Amino acid sequence: MRRVLTHGRLRRPFLALLSTALVAALLATMTAAIGSGRPEPMAPAAAEPAPGRIAYTSDDQDHRTLALVGTGRPTALLDGGQAGDDCQPAVRGDAVVWVSTRSGTGESLLGRQGAGPVKVLLEREGWRIKHPALSPDGAWVAFTSWQSDPTGWDPSQDWCRQTAAADAPTGSGDDRTPSIWLARTDGSQLRRVAVGGGWASWSPDGGALAYEQAGKIFRIPVAPGGTPVRVDTGTGEAHRPAWEPRAGAGHDRIAFVTGQDGYRELALVPARGGGAVQLIARGGKEPAVAEDVTWSPDGTSLAFLSNDLFRVDPASGCPTCAGTTVDVSSFDGVESAGWYAPPGGAPTILITGRTYGERIESVHPGPPLDRLDLRPQTDWRETTADPAYSPDGRRLAYALSVYGPDGRAPTRILVGDAADPTHATVLSGPGIDQGRQQSAPAWSPDGKRLAFVQQNLCSECNAEQKVVVVDVTDGVDKAKPVLTVPPRTESGSRCTSRDFDPAWSPDGGRLAFSRESDCVPIIKLTGAAAAPAAATVYGIRHLWSVETGAGGDQHDLTAAQCGDPQCPVRDARPAYAPDGSGLAFGRRLLAARPDPSPSPTPTPTRTSPSPTPPPCLNGCLRAGPTPAGAPLQVVLELGADGRACRSVVPSAASCPNVGPVNGTPLPDVPLRQPAAPAWSPDGKQLAVDVAVREDGPGVAVQPRRVPSDYRRIAVVDPATGAGRTLPVRAGASHTRPSWQPTADLAVGLTPDQPQLSRGGTTDLTLTVTNLGPGYAKGVTAEPALPAGLRAVGAPVPSQGSCSPAPYHCALGGLAAGAAATVRITVQGTAAGAQRATAQAGAETLDPRAENDRAEAVITVLAPDLVVTASATPPTAAPGEPVTVTFTVRNRGEGTAAGVTLTPVVPPQLRVISISPACPSTGCALGDLGPRGEATVTLVLVGDTAFTGQVTGTVTSANGEPVTASAAVTITAPGPTATPTAPPTGTPTATPTATPPDTRLPDLAVSAAAAPALIRTGQQATVTLTVRNGGAVPAPGVALALTLPAGLRLDSATPACPTGRCPLGPLAPGASATVTLTVTGLTAGTATVSGTATADRGNGATASTTLTVLQPTVRLDPRVGPPGIVTLAHGSQFPPGTTVRLRWSAGVTADSAPVVVAGDGTFTAPVLVLVQDTLGPRELVATLPDLPAFGEVRSAFTVVPGVLQPRPYEERR
Repeated sequence: MRRVLTHGRLRRPFLALLSTALVAALLATMTAAIGSGRPEPMAPAAAEPAPGRIAYTSDDQDHRTLALVGTGRPTALLDGGQAGDDCQPAVRGDAVVWVSTRSGTGESLLGRQGAGPVKVLLEREGWRIKHPALSPDGAWVAFTSWQSDPTGWDPSQDWCRQTAAADAPTGSGDDRTPSIWLARTDGSQLRRVAVGGGWASWSPDGGALAYEQAGKIFRIPVAPGGTPVRVDTGTGEAHRPAWEPRAGAGHDRIAFVTGQDGYRELALVPARGGGAVQLIARGGKEPAVAEDVTWSPDGTSLAFLSNDLFRVDPASGCPTCAGTTVDVSSFDGVESAGWYAPPGGAPTILITGRTYGERIESVHPGPPLDRLDLRPQTDWRETTADPAYSPDGRRLAYALSVYGPDGRAPTRILVGDAADPTHATVLSGPGIDQGRQQSAPAWSPDGKRLAFVQQNLCSECNAEQKVVVVDVTDGVDKAKPVLTVPPRTESGSRCTSRDFDPAWSPDGGRLAFSRESDCVPIIKLTGAAAAPAAATVYGIRHLWSVETGAGGDQHDLTAAQCGDPQCPVRDARPAYAPDGSGLAFGRRLLAARPDPSPSPTPTPTRTSPSPTPPPCLNGCLRAGPTPAGAPLQVVLELGADGRACRSVVPSAASCPNVGPVNGTPLPDVPLRQPAAPAWSPDGKQLAVDVAVREDGPGVAVQPRRVPSDYRRIAVVDPATGAGRTLPVRAGASHTRPSWQPTADLAVGLTPDQPQLSRGGTTDLTLTVTNLGPGYAKGVTAEPALPAGLRAVGAPVPSQGSCSPAPYHCALGGLAAGAAATVRITVQGTAAGAQRATAQAGAETLDPRAENDRAEAVITVLAPDLVVTASATPPTAAPGEPVTVTFTVRNRGEGTAAGVTLTPVVPPQLRVISISPACPSTGCALGDLGPRGEATVTLVLVGDTAFTGQVTGTVTSANGEPVTASAAVTITAPGPTATPTAPPTGTPTATPTATPPDTRLPDLAVSAAAAPALIRTGQQATVTLTVRNGGAVPAPGVALALTLPAGLRLDSATPACPTGRCPLGPLAPGASATVTLTVTGLTAGTATVSGTATADRGNGATASTTLTVLQPTVRLDPRVGPPGIVTLAHGSQFPPGTTVRLRWSAGVTADSAPVVVAGDGTFTAPVLVLVQDTLGPRELVATLPDLPAFGEVRSAFTVVPGVLQPRPYEERR
């Protein structure tokens, strides 16, 4: 028989005392603001920081966990930090879909494949979602859905509960009637299948659904327009249909639940109806409060839930019994069942297990809450409480209690990963007494020490309770005790102390804690010593502080503030402001006690309360009298002087010190009975727990008479006391919040010049900004340069230091809103788009990883030098001058620095002059900008016959050498022979033979590209000209082409089959031109070459360079919920063109045209509509004016609001 538990039946007195909502007082010494004394560069206004999380202790009457059972100890399906408020799983293999209310704003369908991340499959604003069922192929999900009550989704209701009330219509009409709906698992193609139906189950082929409606079973085709058909199940009601996963003879059956008076039986019926067969008798010995039935994947077993969980063989059944019981005794109840079958593993039953008791959860400080279990509960004997985040936000300390057979629950402190503290380490080490209770952990500001409360394992005795400090530098399991706070002492008195709630000052020099203590004077009488009078303690608890070195310099802070060592208050849960400016704590005002007799008033002592109420030295809170038995509870803040005090919640200028004896109920106020304050990392908010009363099915309301058992976490503004209560369903009580320290870093990488010439330099500035909310400790930055950029000198940080390449910069700490920079001077060494990156990190947890990385594109523009040469005249007689002109042109986009032309003149020629004047070893032409030109003219004379080349080679500081030549021929005719007359009468002599012509053709090639700078997808024209500068024809001229892989040859005129262009013979001085049309395919520098050859004479080669840029679009952010506006940053686009932006999926909102700036960049906002499609998509950029340009794409993922970009996805 199942155990019947009442709420709180297992409450260990020790933890019950810790969880009492009390308040606390302050420390004498406060520190200044955290951070270095040097001024920090302030960052420009930036986006809101990603919120951290608030962990707390949840005491829940009906908490649910998805767990695998039947093979030993139950195992949670989801790890800590992945599990939430989950129920009603649907399973196919290792794919699971379930219902969750973790967002706090409504129900969601979540899903996970194997060990992958948890994903939101479907959210319907204003609609209920229940009872999912996965199709056999896992591509579709059927579920029950209907519109919420007109008043809205009520977060206080337990919507996972399987009751008629939970599934009731919310009004008339189809939309307000629970109905079967269908959608793909990506949330698309949503449509209604059957009005009024629920509890869908798929046919083996996925073509039909069985469902329940009004106590009857129906089946309906899933194709649109299908007509439902009732399945004849015989007499009596039929519920929870489960279609057999196998078809064929003897199969294709539907299992269902039947019965009466709440007692359930299991039956089988063919899917076509008729001939229902009872499998087992009554399931369970009591009327069912939860029922379900599900087939194993192979159809050989049924899991049947009717309060208890049973396995049934469908081949034989057990008409006289309830089936084979599956042990689920570690849970307080089970609500649903399915079969989980990992690849290669045996099927296991997956249940929704229900437990009572304390556990730790975490939420965001506002909707969507993303409520997560930090340690999923699979055994009612284990409870967790007192979460405490480490100063860097990466670890979590908490208290674990395990009930033993004797009813005792030893409590130990564990420390684990803050994202998933399930696999945590027990606090242990030499000198730590494991025989005592441990609770209320608190981290020192440097994270090296833990303070906690230690008490004897004794639930009946009032044993001393102490605050202990241990050093955990070497590990939590190697902790070393360094301090036990001494109990209260007083000269001439005997004192007892019980200490609670340690809290560290921001400088780590002091501990604040709350203390119950009493000192009784030791009275010595003449003769026999009289026993000291028994002290009377009325629940008074004061706030104390102590020095953390040796435990000295103790101060009763409450007494100092109140002006009375017996001030009748109960202070608890102190919390220092992050900047040390004050101490927040909770205070419960205890009623003053009148004199119980008319006898003369005795003299008050330090050991007994004053017979009359002490005065309100700092003023009383005039909110009205408090009812008997309901002491007023407030959250206060004590100033740095230890005496100035103000009420935070509710807001008042002074602190109350005493409550009235009796009175009328307080009027309703927004936040009642606040307690247990916890500061946000920036000190601008407080998390507190407040009391609520739950009145029926409506939203939770505030109590009017006495504090209820239920408490909620509220986030308040400490300046005004105003705030909001975080939503949670009925039956849960949330207390003792701990705010996770986080610092959201944002990285920027900006070049002073987005374009530079090869060999040129620019400064690249890396900026790390702490968006907050907390202080970022141990900030690092790692810039990385591509091969085409070279650092000139070492990086220069604004603070900290940087190591040599690969660069790692340790920048120290950054306060919220502050920034640090690293400047790197870079030189462009290779043409094209060069992408530099930067990554930042910190010891403090950064909850948003996507803005920790930045990149910058610097376009290195290469010069493209060409040189041509000409000789005028190309042929001259000895002694006649020949003018040779070299023309140097820069056809590239970058400046050619330090251009030099070096002419080479054969020794047969004399240089008469060079203009501009320069030595023959080289003519310095300076820098040549894009489209720049310079000429060098030489006047030469030849004294003897000569045919040869005058060449000129061009070099630059940032370019490749280029050579050109001009042909010069000096003719020197020999003496003319006088003919001799032949003798008369004799034959004419044979003429002397003409010597052979030894002259050769002289080929030269020039190359040019227009434009020389293109983008991928654009075309350019390359012109190659072959000229014969010789004095004789050049026979059989041909031009061989060389194109790199990054260019595509679209056409050649004249045609050039196989890359060789036949040009025929070229007469002296004649030229032929080959025109190529090419398209850039990949970014980089591409060189097109042409080599001319002839059947005789020299060959010649020329080349030209094209710079191909790759347009890119970067989205910031790349992940976001519907309704987000992301920024599209484009670079390397053609200046002045119009860009059209559209989504590849979903709806693209109308927007103004985007025009590319002169530097090739643009920035444009792009909206994701509020109701738009979830999942991956791409932003597509096209140029309507340049159809051949193609498309540029950038990936984006639309996620629901409950799943924000990584760190949250990372935890799942």
